[in-house]
Amino acid sequence: MDDPDPDFNCTDYFSTPNRYGSVSLIYFNEKVGDFFIASRFESGSKLPHYAGYIEEDRLETTPAWGILDVSYSRDFHLYNSDHKKVNLNVGVRNLTDKFQDDLDKTIDRDAGYLWGPRAPRTFFPVACFQPLDL
Repeated sequence: MDDPDPDFNCTDYFSTPNRYGSVSLIYFNEKVGDFFIASRFESGSKLPHYAGYIEEDRLETTPAWGILDVSYSRDFHLYNSDHKKVNLNVGVRNLTDKFQDDLDKTIDRDAGYLWGPRAPRTFFPVACFQPLDL
């Protein structure tokens, strides 16, 4: 961006972190089960915060944040059947429970002032009954 933003006199791209990264590790084991671990990191960015809930417009620098997702999955073959199984999948998304702690409130909130992970810490147990491939 060559010309500065007229409202904040800033040449940075808004809502765009300088650094971003993710890493995933998946381990498959038919006897023990499958493990999944993923991490995502995002550095801080410039973000306009418009008046309403706050007194006047200001340019915020959001903090850096990172999250960790983990899960475990395993197939269990049902007794007396060679063609059916149950898949158990349990895990946690956003294990670190990082979230935006300065959200605006009330009807005067700035709906565009959002940063951070999409969801709070979420536990998920899933059991799925399915026929085996023949």
